[in-house]
Amino acid sequence: MQHAFLPAGEHVRRAVRWISDSRREQFAMSPLALASEAAIRFDLSPFESEWLVHTFGKSSDTPPPEDTQRVD
Repeated sequence: MQHAFLPAGEHVRRAVRWISDSRREQFAMSPLALASEAAIRFDLSPFESEWLVHTFGKSSDTPPPEDTQRVD
């Protein structure tokens, strides 16, 4: 899929939107896998790809352990 003549940053915005939509539909797929696929699908630069993987790869849907105390 080629997105020629898009404004600067539009590839990343579309990739983020795609990841968000995909997470709702494909909850079993990890955020890191979705970020990696989006980098290829939206033809992101190496810098954009690294940002996307770093940003979405570190997100976790697992709750913290129950014995973790909250500090107010």
